[in-house]
Amino acid sequence: MLVSEILEASISTIKPLLEHVSNETLAELLESEKTGKNRKTLLVTINSKLNKTEKKSYVCVRKSTLQHAVYRDYVTRQCDVSQPKFDAEAEKKKQEIWGYVKGHSAFGESKCRWDGGDHIYGVRENPGKISTDTLWGKIPCTHEQNVSWKRYIKSDGSKGKLTDDVIDETSLHENERRNLDKLRAWAKYCEERGATLSYPVCPELEKKWEEIIIRGLSTIDADCRAATETQIPVSIKKN
Repeated sequence: MLVSEILEASISTIKPLLEHVSNETLAELLESEKTGKNRKTLLVTINSKLNKTEKKSYVCVRKSTLQHAVYRDYVTRQCDVSQPKFDAEAEKKKQEIWGYVKGHSAFGESKCRWDGGDHIYGVRENPGKISTDTLWGKIPCTHEQNVSWKRYIKSDGSKGKLTDDVIDETSLHENERRNLDKLRAWAKYCEERGATLSYPVCPELEKKWEEIIIRGLSTIDADCRAATETQIPVSIKKN
């Protein structure tokens, strides 16, 4: 059965036939730009069949890890080069505003690295926005406190972050209000020092990065699989 015939057929006709269609044809179907009848249901069915027959690739599922690295490289190479130096005065003011001692979390007594912590605006948390990778934009905290310090529940029950453009301040609890006040005070100081807490990133660039990463991972996965198939397994001797 040809790809064009599958796309034009009804879903009731397609389902039984898919059991006899090769994965190569299914992959071609997924890449097709043609919009046919019941296409959404068709794609779900095709994906389901592919997931049953294809073994999981641990290489290909590392997309988010590489995206995180690409975003940080972008900020470091293109944006943070113009940031003012984070000096002793800035560290002193940071401790004063956020209420912590160097080497401890800003949200409790726990010890943590002073030069790490949570990116205020996140690396991939806010669509179209990415945090600076300098100490201007990082708040020292433990792994458990990472991100959680800026989350809150809005009046309508939905989730929000203190870094959102619009904040439902009427729903904030005391500790959430305190964190928001600290964030605003720190943002004001950073502005006075000429430091930037976040940068805009265009959706087109984000989409291009994703395409490159997916294509690269697929190539790596295929090349490694091909290399493996050419090797003679080494037998393990038992003592």
